[in-house]
This record gives sequence, C-alpha cells and structure tokens, in this order.
Amino acid sequence: MYNHTITKLPYLPVFILLLIAGVFTGGVFGILIGLFEKDVLTISGGALLGILWGLFSGLAGMSYIFVFNFLAPVTGGIPVRVEPFAKPAAANSVSPPETAGPPAG
Repeated sequence: MYNHTITKLPYLPVFILLLIAGVFTGGVFGILIGLFEKDVLTISGGALLGILWGLFSGLAGMSYIFVFNFLAPVTGGIPVRVEPFAKPAAANSVSPPETAGPPAG
C-alpha cells in the first residue's frame, strides 16, 4: 500500500521555512507591540523581537528534525504513499467548435 518511507529530513529547508514564517508572524506582532508601546519599545525594537522570534522558531524546528532523524530509523519511519497526478478526463477537455458544412440534400 505504501511505496515510500520517510526516515530522514533535511535540516536547512525546515530551518529556512520556520525562520521566514517566524520572522513574518513575530515581526507583525512585534511591530504592533512597538506601535502601542512607544515609550518602552519602538518600531525597530518590535522588528528586533520579530527577528528573534523567527530565529527561535527556526532553531526549534531544527531540534525537532534532529529528534525525528534520530528516532525515525528506530521506529521504522513514516510510511507515505506517492502517486502521480491523474490526467484530466477527455470529457472535461475543451474541443474546438464544429464548423458547419454544406447543407445535406
């Protein structure tokens, strides 16, 4: 039923994905906090909080991947079924309009 087993994941793509997501969400909330608390934290301080949150998120993701890569070969990995995309049916395709021929008769 399953034709592929995931036992190892790469570190760098996961780190980059979580870093970008963490910087974006942390940056939005950090800038909002910076706008509301102008006396204590400025907009640049809020942006710094966003960068720090993104870095924390990326490092946390790397630690999750480290644990997964350590335990997955022992547990047998995650079975995944990979299938190619189905081609669209012929009835759904668009055909050119038929041209009118000479009248019958």
